Amino acid sequence: LTGMAGDPPGTPAPVLAGCEPEYPPYCLVTPDGSAAGFSVDLLSAALAAMNRTATFRIGLWADLRTDLAAGKLDALPLVGRTPEREALYDFTFPYLTMHGVIVVRSGTPGIRTPQDLNGRRVAVMRGDNAEEYLRRANLGAVIVPRPSCDVALLELSRGEHDAVVIQKLVAYQLFSQHQIRNLVPAGPPLADYKQSFCFAVRKGDTALLALLNEGLSIVIADGTYRNLQAKWFSTLKTEGPVSRRIVVGVSLNLPPYSFLNDRGQPEGLFVD
Repeated sequence: LTGMAGDPPGTPAPVLAGCEPEYPPYCLVTPDGSAAGFSVDLLSAALAAMNRTATFRIGLWADLRTDLAAGKLDALPLVGRTPEREALYDFTFPYLTMHGVIVVRSGTPGIRTPQDLNGRRVAVMRGDNAEEYLRRANLGAVIVPRPSCDVALLELSRGEHDAVVIQKLVAYQLFSQHQIRNLVPAGPPLADYKQSFCFAVRKGDTALLALLNEGLSIVIADGTYRNLQAKWFSTLKTEGPVSRRIVVGVSLNLPPYSFLNDRGQPEGLFVD
């Protein structure tokens, strides 16, 4: 494909990608209707590193994932790699790994672990990793797919469900965005619900996959990834101070990942 009228001859067409409206801070929509978020910016940056551009279509996740599989979209910036999706999409290497959590109303007794979801009404975003996880784990939960994460949380807040399973950071952002005061995580992050976020292309699109992998490698190496992390994650609200100190060992001479700065302090991508 070539670009639009007015572009230099032979200019590749923009990569048509999708963006969910309510999955902050990864994918969201600004007040003027533009796609934004960490994953949106990262995809744009990876393409720019390869002299390509992206345009974004806003839509619900269930529609976007279907459109990518059908070839109506070229790529998605935020897709958790799961066994259920391997037959539909090809994935770049993961650029971020996060865990899910069970969210309940404050004071809800008896829900802390996945096993406690047996017989409970659990809302999830339709087609999300959370829905796939619950069906795969066969916990006996009554799974209630909803169109988006914010709908699931707002309904839980009003008493319509027993719990929501969601990516933890997304939950905190939506608590703040919608001023939800009566929901809390129940127990620790779910050890067996891990999301490895990647860019995804339709199955067999090896050319675009190779381009995105190379672009992603470049923006990680040149510091763009780190700058985007600072932009989107540095001011996020979480549940408060950590309860204990965690001691981590790093190599002292592995720049840019870990090294000692001129003050003798550990520094680098892994340290940050």
